[in-house]
Amino acid sequence: MLQNRVTDLENVNKDLNLLLETHTDTIAQLQSKLHQVMEVINSMQNHSVVNDAPNEVTDTGPEVPRDCASLYRLGHNASTVYSVTPQNAPQPVPVYCDMDTSGGGWTVIQRRVNGSTDFQRTADAYKVGFGEVDTEHWLGNDLIHLLTNQGAYALRIDMEDWQGERRYAEYGQFRVNSENDNYRLLVNGYSGTAGDAFSWYHNYQGFSVPAPGNTCAILSKGGWWYNSCFYANLNGKYYQGGAYGNSGSSIPDGIVWNHEDWRSTDYYSLKFVEMKIRPANF
Repeated sequence: MLQNRVTDLENVNKDLNLLLETHTDTIAQLQSKLHQVMEVINSMQNHSVVNDAPNEVTDTGPEVPRDCASLYRLGHNASTVYSVTPQNAPQPVPVYCDMDTSGGGWTVIQRRVNGSTDFQRTADAYKVGFGEVDTEHWLGNDLIHLLTNQGAYALRIDMEDWQGERRYAEYGQFRVNSENDNYRLLVNGYSGTAGDAFSWYHNYQGFSVPAPGNTCAILSKGGWWYNSCFYANLNGKYYQGGAYGNSGSSIPDGIVWNHEDWRSTDYYSLKFVEMKIRPANF
């Protein structure tokens, strides 16, 4: 009987050894498959890093100029018309680059010089822009939005009256929101010689054009970031000679910069205005 018990235990031991060998083979196979899976995962991770690299480092191909500042850095230092492609823009667009004023690199978004272009336009016209970029024009709200939302931008406004006196206003922060936010204006950080007739009164205002319901735009003859109504109105009607109308008989609608430091009246229309932008850290 004891012998039978020993025999049974020996048989059980053989079965256990066989089972152990089987499991050992299975474990080895699983370890091999796990190793293969880890190799695939590592390969996928490395591939992902390569694909993400253009978002983290400068493209090794030719630089696409996003604005006049990037053109300036590429060695283009003549003030003239160039093509730029703002981030998210569907195609290149022509812009006038001021490469001379205060270090250059300025993308011009508006200019008034002789009254050859009518600024009393529709919302669609202001959306896409109008005029000729080498003379009087509005670059277009969509483009101004794209330009000023690809980084932090500054604004400079150069102005001249009919007596030949030139003044300027610079703003360290300038951004125009999208059409969904009515091209809302964000402008701050004044410095210059013209006085601040812009940011303190027009900041955070939406853009409006002469159309039913837009009383200020109708009265002021142009599209702008009106409050109630303006201290600066650079898209108003172009008047020859400067002084026009008076408070007792007419509504102010000229190209106005009304500040106590310079031309502190709504009834003097400027001879020359140029609005231009560049990266704030240029």
